[in-house]
Amino acid sequence: MLSDPLQSEAAESTTQAAAHSVTARLRRSEAKAEVYEHRLANALNLVSTMRGSIGELFESIGCNTLPVRHLLGSDGVTEANLLGFLGMIEQRSNELIQVGDCGFRGN
Repeated sequence: MLSDPLQSEAAESTTQAAAHSVTARLRRSEAKAEVYEHRLANALNLVSTMRGSIGELFESIGCNTLPVRHLLGSDGVTEANLLGFLGMIEQRSNELIQVGDCGFRGN
């Protein structure tokens, strides 16, 4: 039955349409992948910049004590302990605010 030229042309046309559809979907997927790779690179750059700033703030407000270093590790700010450093900075900031508030009220 496929020996009929019309059926053969129809089958070939269907195959070409399917191939064209798959190729178009592949191109869209590749374009999306490029966008996401670009976003990832930007996010990694931002995290890297933040890590340095968080480390500097951590040092400048007096968070760098031996017990805290044992808790967070001695490798500095990493993606794995970033939230721990931020938590310690928040805690220390609250302590400094309370001390300042007590000093202000005492005068």
